Amino acid sequence: MKLTATDLEILRTLQADCYRSNEAIGESVNKSGSAVSRRIGELQKAKVITGLHAAIDPDKLGLKTTVYTLVALKHHGDGATANFAGVIDTWPNVVECARTSGSWDFLLKFLVRDTRHHDELHNKLLAMPDVSRVRGMHVIGSPKTKPVPI
Repeated sequence: MKLTATDLEILRTLQADCYRSNEAIGESVNKSGSAVSRRIGELQKAKVITGLHAAIDPDKLGLKTTVYTLVALKHHGDGATANFAGVIDTWPNVVECARTSGSWDFLLKFLVRDTRHHDELHNKLLAMPDVSRVRGMHVIGSPKTKPVPI
């Protein structure tokens, strides 16, 4: 799908505020609300837009600590990486999981209540049969997340 200048402006607007009405977005891109609605539907169908989400402050939910954790597996055959990723996907406090290259296999982002909470999950990771090494890095303050550049 080739993105037009109007598509890019719609995407910028949705990233900034996904609750704006199609009519309000249409005013900013000189299109009707129905044209914007149609275009958003096409962007969703093409999987350019993969979802609309509310940004939630983890601190307000008691998740005051962010920890990035590197994980190395003992082996990679027999679906070990897929199995690991599948298990991690069930852990609600792991909010990001990325497969990496190099000496580490995965980078995980944990949102936890405190260091003790992370220690529990860290020990749970170490107890997994395919895990060989784990290294956590506690974030000082809150990480800054920026929108996807358009």
